[in-house]
Amino acid sequence: MFFMLTYRRQISYMLVIGIIAGIVTNYVLPVEVNNKITSEFIGSTFDQLEGKHTHWDYSEYLFLHNFRVNLMVVLTGVLTSLIPLFVVTLNGYAVGYLGAFMGKEKGLFWVLATLLPHGIFEFPAHILSGIIGIQLTFDARPHIRNIDIKSVGVVICKALWLYMSRVVPLLIIAAVIEGGAMTWTG
Repeated sequence: MFFMLTYRRQISYMLVIGIIAGIVTNYVLPVEVNNKITSEFIGSTFDQLEGKHTHWDYSEYLFLHNFRVNLMVVLTGVLTSLIPLFVVTLNGYAVGYLGAFMGKEKGLFWVLATLLPHGIFEFPAHILSGIIGIQLTFDARPHIRNIDIKSVGVVICKALWLYMSRVVPLLIIAAVIEGGAMTWTG
């Protein structure tokens, strides 16, 4: 059966490991290094958000960003299962690191209040993308070995259908909520 959720536990663990690693790294690194890393993470995002002042501007940017990242996670599954696993872990790391950084600045309640409402939709979207990408690796591999391009195309189309029908709605909801949170919190 295509896309049995066999890998959900492993992908969930990698996201959690990434979050924990990000939090720990933030507390272990010296302040100067933290400031440089954070300015790199946040600086490029804020540069891209320049001129966007409404809830819908933020939501559109956040949706398109997450759409591209998660689509990459799914499609790179054709190459290897390591890329989806790495990207999900890196995403968790970024969330943990920036959450810890903002927690020091604004407090734990602020972080939870801004992260949880959209995170309950966005985290499952990231996990599902990782699962689809890894499953794509295993479903496409036999067809790639036999140089059966048509079957590889069918497998990719099934993965994209699952992505569009399951992941994208979660990303839309998360973007609308997160865009509102960015507007309200400044």
